Amino acid sequence: MLFSYDPTSVFAEALAADENGYGSLTLTVSSHGAPLLLPRYQTGDRARLLDGEAADGLPLIALVGRESECNGQGWHVAAIKDALYGDRAAARGLSGAFRVEAVDGQTTVHIQMVRGGANTSAVERALSRHLPGLTLRLWPYDDFPYGLALDYERKFSYAGA
Repeated sequence: MLFSYDPTSVFAEALAADENGYGSLTLTVSSHGAPLLLPRYQTGDRARLLDGEAADGLPLIALVGRESECNGQGWHVAAIKDALYGDRAAARGLSGAFRVEAVDGQTTVHIQMVRGGANTSAVERALSRHLPGLTLRLWPYDDFPYGLALDYERKFSYAGA
């Protein structure tokens, strides 16, 4: 996601940035009209401050997602979501629930299929093109070990410890 901001009201930083410039988004609200001044507030997001400017002359922040949904091996839950839903035919075979686990340097994406099944090998081929280097484990709907259904009482945990 891209956001523009007014540098006269907000000072933005990307602390401890990686080699791509993404770091911990830290904001300081400096507007005198703000109801609450937040000195060096860390939002919990991974972001990069862009050198380019928006059409109206304001600087941009590129937001990649939450820091808690990121690991040190180069994947981020938002990128995996994009891959899962980037291929319409494959997405039709998925319930939308998945879990990512990194063990001994190997990242596995556990994916729940729709109830009633789908062509698992076709879905796996499509997803492998979008998720190179990750091990995919497709689970029949009822066998998915990380919760059978999403509900609105709790937030689903996409990443394993």
